[in-house]
Amino acid sequence: MITEWTDVAPTDMWSAAKANRHYMHTHTTTQQMQVVLVSIEPEDKGIEAEVHTFSSQQFTVVKGRGTAVVGDKRIKLCPHVSFVVPANTRHEIINDSDEKRLVIISVYAPPVHEPNFMVVRRLHDDSY
Repeated sequence: MITEWTDVAPTDMWSAAKANRHYMHTHTTTQQMQVVLVSIEPEDKGIEAEVHTFSSQQFTVVKGRGTAVVGDKRIKLCPHVSFVVPANTRHEIINDSDEKRLVIISVYAPPVHEPNFMVVRRLHDDSY
């Protein structure tokens, strides 16, 4: 966990997200926020419907296409699309492309996962 400014190094997050091959990989965690790199293959489940009671979440699409369902709204996902999911809001992310990874930078405030949290792959019959 980063506790002081001296622990922070500049990072090209766009390149880091594209290079990430894990379903979910915690990149940075502080007491107030957390950056998670997400890579959803077409055969992966995606991020199933979930609610974070005490944390808001921002998604920024780096690569690929898909659909987000936030509350009762559907958002078409493509590179450079960014949106915020307020705390206590049901949401899910679907890679509905059959040929490309859906790559996302996700920011939680406050953090949801433990520092260094990682899920290598998430297939239809797996859970994390």
